[in-house]
Amino acid sequence: MKRKKNWLIAATVLAVCLAAALWLLGSWSNGPAEGTVHTGKTTASTQASKAASPLVVQTSLFTTELPAGFVQKDASAPTSELPVRVLATSQGARQQAGFSGGPLPADGLPGVADYHLRTTDTATYRPSTNAQLPAGSSTFESADGGMVTLFWPHGSRFVEVTVSGDPGTKQAQYTLLYKILQTWNWVSE
Repeated sequence: MKRKKNWLIAATVLAVCLAAALWLLGSWSNGPAEGTVHTGKTTASTQASKAASPLVVQTSLFTTELPAGFVQKDASAPTSELPVRVLATSQGARQQAGFSGGPLPADGLPGVADYHLRTTDTATYRPSTNAQLPAGSSTFESADGGMVTLFWPHGSRFVEVTVSGDPGTKQAQYTLLYKILQTWNWVSE
């Protein structure tokens, strides 16, 4: 009886945490953009021509590019808990790319809340063993096939790269992730 009660309490806490995380993600992605992330080069070009160029993402941890058609929706303020948080959306392909990262916890990736969630919620996430991804990284796919998340430690830091789209578009998400990684450069510590 006590074991059943403990299980029920744990399930309730997990459900509340998941709901809170989804609410935070929704409010975060709809907030104003501010912070230290610089994208592209400043020009007098129109929004349409900017969308035709790759979106350059420069942070304190890394630089990379998103394919043409992506626009930055949000970037973290310098005072946020994680020094890197960027969200970008595509204008045509209905895809999103999110980046977060910061200091690697003392216990490594298991100390990162998002990583821990993906290792414990096996009904929603499953590990991926894709050989084309960086050595030392861990990748998870959502059960519906619409999201792929890469956790990548680098020295004393880590990044989390999440690409998502419509359910059942797993291959499109991997294609976008590969394009992001092709232009990836770590900033020296």
